[in-house]
Amino acid sequence: MQQQTSEQGSQSRDTSRQIGSGLKRGPNACVANILSALIADPSVIIYLPKGEYVSMGDDQMADPRVIDEPLTRSLEIKSMLCGGNGRRTICVRALKEVRVRLEEGVRPQLMQVWRTYALVREGECQQLALEVSSLSRATFESLVDAGAIPETTVYDPSVTYTISLEDFPLTSSAWAHPLTLGLVPLLRKEMDLVEEKKALMARQHNLQRSGVRRTKRVGASGVAAPVSSLPIYKERLEKVRKPRPERPSGQFQQVKSVTYALTNYLPSTFKATGMKRDEVDARLRTVNKELESVRCRARLIIIALEEHNSKVIPWGEAYNGRRHRKDQPVETIAKKQTATFDGSILIRTSRMVNCQKNEV
Repeated sequence: MQQQTSEQGSQSRDTSRQIGSGLKRGPNACVANILSALIADPSVIIYLPKGEYVSMGDDQMADPRVIDEPLTRSLEIKSMLCGGNGRRTICVRALKEVRVRLEEGVRPQLMQVWRTYALVREGECQQLALEVSSLSRATFESLVDAGAIPETTVYDPSVTYTISLEDFPLTSSAWAHPLTLGLVPLLRKEMDLVEEKKALMARQHNLQRSGVRRTKRVGASGVAAPVSSLPIYKERLEKVRKPRPERPSGQFQQVKSVTYALTNYLPSTFKATGMKRDEVDARLRTVNKELESVRCRARLIIIALEEHNSKVIPWGEAYNGRRHRKDQPVETIAKKQTATFDGSILIRTSRMVNCQKNEV
């Protein structure tokens, strides 16, 4: 896989996930900041080690034409995401080299596909190490300063370094300051962007039904394509059942899911009427990327508030949400709390949910 130039890398890397003063020794040395620092460096290429990542699913959406090679180290990480639904999860968006059977009886071609991988599940590292190459000196020094690379290591841009995430917290305690970091404005921005996305998608659907096609070709993911000799294949997903890996009994555990939401904010309206197909597609890509960034920043602040038991937001007494069915166990009923904070009314919803254990 070819190395990106600085200009090309800046087009496809999302650098907006960093919160606060960035990666350095002390509270800011955390998994989220290490990932942010690596992704923000336009020269670095980040890989998951060979065969390290284990999928937890059984029934999955997959393209039967794609042949995965799980033992190859062919992942190039492009952006960081935070899990929704109140889960303490950090994912990365990456390119993976696969073989694609485009036609029956024809040799499969080597191509790339976009994949999302959960590096952290429920606050625990699923992926304990990353391999990075082509590090800039500034990023190398920040990783050394944070303790992610041993101090005795000599800098060499041609060397592939292994970054261990095992001994770092998920987030920084410095992020548990929702007023300073603007949590409420982020939640408002998210609601505005969701409203705009709905309008754009409705316009796009109407144009498609009218037979209007796009004139400009874009990447399947909406992210600028990397410099590589391999084409990017857009997967056509179908529900398939994959063999379940051997696991001991009791593979599920209960974890707490916590979400924050605004109850007194009416999002801005957006009208896409009259927009042309290419304009809609271009704006939708921009909105998706901005929404991804805003959600990730807000989610990291919420995770930090919960992880570090912050009392900054004056939550009221907890009360039970509604039952989804009559025989629903009491312990699974959502608990809600409200608070007036930063000129808005916030609602905190916590519930216990089942998830698969973090077994690697």
